[in-house]
Amino acid sequence: MDDSSWTLESVHALKRLAEERAPASVIGLKLGREAHEVRAKLLQLGLSAGPDVESPEAGPERAADEPRMHNL
Repeated sequence: MDDSSWTLESVHALKRLAEERAPASVIGLKLGREAHEVRAKLLQLGLSAGPDVESPEAGPERAADEPRMHNL
């Protein structure tokens, strides 16, 4: 979808969800849009969404399994 497809109703919903600090991914699901479209529109409006929750695969448990490079 391009920017011209944002209806007044969807912009109002976007603003309401952003005020509730919903993550862009959640807003996108509710509005039928990709998260990057939501982030772009929020940026254009001077708003921000709540933080997206990272997947469990990217959590500390996985990081502990990966080798670390140390600078001496």
